[in-house]
Amino acid sequence: MIFKEKEIHKSQVKVWQHHANGIEMGLFLASNGKFSGVDDMKETIKAIQPEAASLAKSLNEERLFTDEEIKDRQIKQENEQKERLQGLAKKTN
Repeated sequence: MIFKEKEIHKSQVKVWQHHANGIEMGLFLASNGKFSGVDDMKETIKAIQPEAASLAKSLNEERLFTDEEIKDRQIKQENEQKERLQGLAKKTN
C-alpha cells in the first residue's frame, strides 16, 4: 500500500472503532439501565440499530467493493434520490 492508502485505511479503522464503541455503550446502558417497560427497551434498540447497520455496511464495502465501485454506487443513489424528489415536486405542482 502506498502511504496515502495506509492513512485512509487507518482513518477508516478509527471510524469502525467509534461505531463499535457506540454499540458497546448502548448495549451496556441497555443491560444496566432502569427501564420502565418494553417501550423503553424498544427505543434503546432503535437507537443502537443505525450504528450497527452503518458499521456493517462500511465493513462490507471494505471487503467487497473497490473505491471506484463505492463511488459509482453513491453517485447512482444520489441521482435516484434527485429523480424521486423531482417526481414529488411535479406531483405537488
